Amino acid sequence: MELHHFNKIGSAFIIIDSGLNVTFANHAAKGILGYNEKDILGRSFVFDLMPERARAESHDILKRMFRSRESSSESFETPFLTKTGAEKIFLWNLISQSDESGKISSIFCSGQDITQHLSIEDTWKKYEFIINTSKEFMSLISRNYIYEAVNESLISAHNKKREHFIGKSVSDVFGDKMFRSITKIYLDKCFGGHEVHYQERVELPIAGERFFDVSYYPYAGTKSKSITHAVVVARDITERKRNEDEIQHSHALINSIFENIPHAIFLKSARDFKFVQFNKAAEHLLGYPKNALIGKNDYDIFPAERADQLREKDREVIRTKKMLEIPDETIITKDKKKKILNTKKLPILDENGNPQYLLGIAEDITNKIVLEEALRKSEEKYRKLFEDSKDVIVIFKPAGEITDINPSGLDLFRIDSIEQARNINFFNDFNCSDTECVNFKALAGSKGFIKDFEMVLKLKDGHQIYIQLSGTAVTDKKNNVTEYRCIIRDVTERKKIEHQLLQSQRMESLGLLAGGISHEFNNLLTGILGYASFIKNNIASDNKFFEGIQIIEDNARRAASLTTQLLTFARGGKYKLHSVNLNQIVKETLKIISSTFDKNIEVENNLYSGLPAIDADASQIQQALMNICINSKEAMPSGGKLVLITGISMITDDLARQHTDIKPGSYVTLSITDTGQGIDAKTRDKLFEPFFTTKDNDKSVGLGLFMAYSIIKSHNGFINVYSEPGEGSTFEIYIPASMSNEVKEEPQKKPGEIPRGSETILIADDEKYIRSFAKNMLETYGYKVMLAENGLEAAEIYKSNSSKIGLVILDMIMPKMSGYETYVKLKEINPEVKVIFSSGMNQDAKSQDLVKNGGSVFIQKPYQIGEILNKVRDTLDGKAGSGRAAG
Repeated sequence: MELHHFNKIGSAFIIIDSGLNVTFANHAAKGILGYNEKDILGRSFVFDLMPERARAESHDILKRMFRSRESSSESFETPFLTKTGAEKIFLWNLISQSDESGKISSIFCSGQDITQHLSIEDTWKKYEFIINTSKEFMSLISRNYIYEAVNESLISAHNKKREHFIGKSVSDVFGDKMFRSITKIYLDKCFGGHEVHYQERVELPIAGERFFDVSYYPYAGTKSKSITHAVVVARDITERKRNEDEIQHSHALINSIFENIPHAIFLKSARDFKFVQFNKAAEHLLGYPKNALIGKNDYDIFPAERADQLREKDREVIRTKKMLEIPDETIITKDKKKKILNTKKLPILDENGNPQYLLGIAEDITNKIVLEEALRKSEEKYRKLFEDSKDVIVIFKPAGEITDINPSGLDLFRIDSIEQARNINFFNDFNCSDTECVNFKALAGSKGFIKDFEMVLKLKDGHQIYIQLSGTAVTDKKNNVTEYRCIIRDVTERKKIEHQLLQSQRMESLGLLAGGISHEFNNLLTGILGYASFIKNNIASDNKFFEGIQIIEDNARRAASLTTQLLTFARGGKYKLHSVNLNQIVKETLKIISSTFDKNIEVENNLYSGLPAIDADASQIQQALMNICINSKEAMPSGGKLVLITGISMITDDLARQHTDIKPGSYVTLSITDTGQGIDAKTRDKLFEPFFTTKDNDKSVGLGLFMAYSIIKSHNGFINVYSEPGEGSTFEIYIPASMSNEVKEEPQKKPGEIPRGSETILIADDEKYIRSFAKNMLETYGYKVMLAENGLEAAEIYKSNSSKIGLVILDMIMPKMSGYETYVKLKEINPEVKVIFSSGMNQDAKSQDLVKNGGSVFIQKPYQIGEILNKVRDTLDGKAGSGRAAG
């Protein structure tokens, strides 16, 4: 065994053999007793080192341990003699050791000098009542870290017994880790002669987490001046600690609030107005760090003039002891920026009511002012847009009460002022239909907006307007509509144009229908009129059938005239255009009116002498004028006045854009005004429709105004009608002025006898009765005739007989191959072929081009014998094909 290790321990350690003699003593034992190694080794542990009074008891204990067959331990207190003969009291802890045979061969004796402890213990016992009644934890710890005394408070708090502490080391009681890391450090400092004070958190078995104020006091005792013990006192400061923590937390919270409030906060001394405290927002606002501001005043930071103003406000607060609000306080920051503040200054008073400090709270409202100014300008801008908008802007409540409207809205709705508008209900006072109201609210409510919603409004003065409305429905948090914000456009004029376009489309559709009817009717009339003329020319005038044939011919001509008028509407007319003066046509019309109208109708005229020429078919224009004048006459059954006035009018681009099919330029005008019964709006809409009449069916077929409209339109003109029931009517006719102002006379044909011939003529027509009539007629006058019932057959016949055929009469509309396509085939066979085109329709663009290019002529069905035979002869003789249509 390496015994030198025992020299490292601080307490006495002695080994004795079975004779009770000392075989080993460590340095501590020799030092405490005053022996050197030579003096102590071999001496009797009992008889040499103990006083006589203690030998017997100690001897018995030791001999008993040696006699034991097993290792054992004992503890006892005994006085011990030092080399000088003085006594020290030792507490010995004995452990017996056996050899290899199992026999006890030695005893290890570990002793603690408790001489001083016994005197301390006497003192402790003297004050034990006071110590044990104290609520503070108290303990007595020796230099070798052994608990020698503890009070009841410490024992109870740890829920232990006294034996758990007394004679036990600190590491035994609280663990080696805590002992070495905390307690030993403080104890060693205390044993070095220093008081130790610190606070500690302890987890107690019953009380749980507690905080203690711990103090270590060094104790030297009465017999020695050296420090032998540490008196440890632990005071429970949990409540105080918690209060301090709460106060500290409150202070930290207040300080955090103070520092983090977004408004600048500062504190000034009420005595000299120097800054005492600043928060972060104040530092940031001014641009100075806190340490550069504390102890300074306004004159150290701001220009003198501004500082004077600030100081005056500060003095007012201190003088009145009342809070002062400065809504627009201006300062200049460190970086020379201007800031506008809303500042509140208030005095902080002491317990006697005297001002100690001045507290300032300043909100930087610079951006707010800028935003408010921007908002004001924006509101002005949008108010100006609102006021200046040419579109109507109106705001009204869900029930319809108008809350705001711009000037355009006042104008459109014919309202005098915004005040008057606020007394108007949009839905009720403008006579919106129930359907429109329901649909508007449903659409706006479901989508949150409405776009291009059309309504018809009737204003209080009876004026009706069409509007197109787009807007949004503004809702509250519960999604209830609170108001409608709408942009409205007046589309009344557009509706009129759409109506005009619709009327034009209707007229065009009717024209197509009329054209188709006229084509078929003219084919029928060709056979009727042709055969009637043919028979009439071949019987004597005294023949009993002559008068009947004459009646058939006359009625066929009248029917042909009717279809001609229908075709005029359908295809723009078969006109012979010349530069003519409208005044002259009016004069010719007035002659007819004067001789045919009742004398109770007064006719007046005012014809402009400088009237330019128009390019027109004079007879058609006269027909249009007569139809309108007749309509006026019939509107004045009891008499009245009819006035015809000519003039000039300039149609501008803007005016032309408001109407369909109207071109800008100079127009010759004629107004026909009567003082008749007038026309209501419903009738005006249908006035120019074919077969529309307000008269009995046996008095009118309703084509007069229809034909007038068609004729004028075919001359690139238009008619406006102005009329109200009981106020008479005015028809204004507009016809474009001619580019050439020279008026030309229409050449007149002289009547002659029907010519004859002997050439071969090919007739191509899909109608059998027309082929039959044409064949009989031509053969009667000496011609040879070949027949084809379609264009394809005609081309084949011509190809086989081109050298014999001198002329081809082609119907324009045939199955398999049209007249135009047949003409192309014929030209391929013989470029010099002579052709007469015929059709129940008016001459179209294709046939006009063919006629203009020469070698062909156009003749309109129904044609009479003289008309067709003259045209045949002229074409064969090379007198036709000059670009003019027959008839």
